[in-house]
This record gives sequence, structure tokens and C-alpha cells, in this order.
Amino acid sequence: MESKTARAGAMTDDELRGLLDGCLNDAVDPAATLAAVPDAELARLADGLYRHLDTPSPAFGARFWYLQVAEELRLRRVGAAAPGAGA
Repeated sequence: MESKTARAGAMTDDELRGLLDGCLNDAVDPAATLAAVPDAELARLADGLYRHLDTPSPAFGARFWYLQVAEELRLRRVGAAAPGAGA
């Protein structure tokens, strides 16, 4: 996923479909791809995927990526809470 300036506000459905059709579904290593995404953009992606999954016809791969993003967010939260994580 390209590291562009984080956009404010909710991710649009068209923006999310563009990511799914482009860099996300082309990623060779989903974990490495998401590990490189800044926190704010990852949270925005999680929100966009969550909202997108509630639509009548979510795009192919949306559920997979939602689960991957949720796991990456969990790992970051656990890592930040670990003793000595800030050192």
C-alpha cells in the first residue's frame, strides 16, 4: 500500500474498492503490507472495510483484508502494551 498523506474522514466505497482492486489484492505478503501502513491510515482502512462489509455486495477480498487489518491492529496494541515496548 502506498504511503500517501493520510486522508481525513471516512474512506469512501470507491476508494476502498480501488485499494482492493489494486495494491491490496496484489500484495504478496499481506502481513508485511499492513505492517508498513501508518496507524491512522490502518485505522481508517479498518473502518472502511467494516462499513463496506455491511453493504449488499462487498468486493472480493474485503472480508480477508478486514481480518488481516484487525489482526495487525491487535498486534500493535499488544506490542505497545508490552513491558519495555517504548524503550
